[in-house]
Amino acid sequence: MVKAALRKWWVFGLFAVLLSVFFYKVWLKDLVPFPGDLLVGAYYPWLEYKWGYEVGVPIKNQLISDVFSQVYIWKDLAFESFKNGQWPLWNPYVYSGYPLLASFSGGVLYPLNMLLLLGVDGWSMMVIMQVLGSLAGMYWFLRLRKLERISAVIGAVAYAFSAAMIIRLEWNTAGQVMWWLAVNMALIEYYFEKSKRAAVLIPPVIFMLITAGHFQTMFYGLVLILGYTIFKWIGKERKSGVALIVAMGLGLLISSLQILPTMVMMSKSVRMAESAIARDNYGLLPWGNLITLWAPDFFGNPTTINYWGVINYNETIFYPSLIGLVALLWGLFNWRKIRKENRFFLIVACVAVFMAFDNPLGRLVYDLKVPFLSTGYAARVLVILVFACSVLIGAWLEKLKDMKRKEVYLPLVLFGLMALVSIGVTS
Repeated sequence: MVKAALRKWWVFGLFAVLLSVFFYKVWLKDLVPFPGDLLVGAYYPWLEYKWGYEVGVPIKNQLISDVFSQVYIWKDLAFESFKNGQWPLWNPYVYSGYPLLASFSGGVLYPLNMLLLLGVDGWSMMVIMQVLGSLAGMYWFLRLRKLERISAVIGAVAYAFSAAMIIRLEWNTAGQVMWWLAVNMALIEYYFEKSKRAAVLIPPVIFMLITAGHFQTMFYGLVLILGYTIFKWIGKERKSGVALIVAMGLGLLISSLQILPTMVMMSKSVRMAESAIARDNYGLLPWGNLITLWAPDFFGNPTTINYWGVINYNETIFYPSLIGLVALLWGLFNWRKIRKENRFFLIVACVAVFMAFDNPLGRLVYDLKVPFLSTGYAARVLVILVFACSVLIGAWLEKLKDMKRKEVYLPLVLFGLMALVSIGVTS
C-alpha cells in the first residue's frame, strides 16, 4: 500500500524539492524575488544613499527595471482600487494620468493579484506559483498523452525552468501565462480523450491566461491552443468539438473586459507609429544567433556585464534547453516514425524558429503590420518553441530505450556540427 502510494505521489515530492532548492533564498533568507538592488542602486532618491556600500548598491541586472517601475506598481494600485470599492480605470500618479485597466502589462484583472493583500510575501507566492503551476500543468498534459511518469517529469521541468520562464520570472506576467497555457492544453487533451465536461473549466482558464499580463506570450499561447484544438478535432465527429469552441468563445467574451480597453488604447498609442523597433530589425535574429539554441550565453550575459550581442539579452534569448534541442533534432530525423501528435509539435517548433529569425516568414508579421503583434520583438515566440520542445522531450525519452545506436547518436553528431558551423559564422 505504501509502495503504491510512493510510486504515485513521488512526483509531487520531487516538485516540492525542486522549488525549495530553487527559491531557497525566499525560505531561508526571507528575500523577495524582486529587483530591489536595481531600484536603490540606480534610481534617485535612493541612489544618493550608499546603503552600507562604499560606492553604492551593486546592480545585478539592469534589464528588469520594469518590474518596479510598472508591473508591481500597476498591480498594487489596481488591488488598492478594488479594496476601496473602485473600478481600476485610471492611474492618476503619472503626468496628468493615463488608463490603468487598459495597460495590459499590469494585468489588473488577474485574480491572483489578491495575494498582494499579504504584501511582499504575496508577490513571492505569485512568483513561485507560476513555476509550480507550469510544472503541474505540463506534467498533467504529458501524462494525459500517456507518457511514463519519468518522461512527463523531465518534460515538465524543462518547461517550467526554461529560458522563457527564467528571463521574465520576476515580471510575474509571462510566467503566469505559461502556467495557464499548460493548463489549457491539458484541458483540451482531457476534453477529447476523457470527458467533455472539461469544457466547463475552459472559460475561467482562458480568462486567467489573458489577464495574466504579457501580451505576446498570451497571443502565441492562444494561437497554439486554437491550433491544437483544430488538430485534435480533425477526423472526429463534427459536433464533438462544438462545446469546446463555445467554451473558448465564452472565455474570450469574459476576457473582453481586458481586451477591448487594451485594443482601444493601443490603437492610439505611439507604439503603432514609432520606428524604434524597426531600428532593431523588429527583434528578428541574425542567423549567427542560432548558436544560442544550445549556448544561450555565447554572446555574454547582462549579469556578468559582458554581453556583446545584438539588441539585448532578454529580447534575443532563444534557448529550448539542450535536451529540448536534441529531442527536436531527433523528431526531424524520425518524422515518419513519430506519432502524429508529436509531428504537430515538431511543426510548431520549426515555425517558431523561423518566426524568430530574419527570413521572409519572420518578416511577414512586420511587413503585414499584424495589429498589436508587430509592435513586439520577434524572439518572444520562444514560449511556443519551449512548449513544443518540452512535449518532444517526453516523446524522445519514451522511445530512447528502443532506439538503435544510429538513432541515438545522429542528433548528437548533428548538434556538434551545428555548433562548429555557428562558431565559424559568429567568429
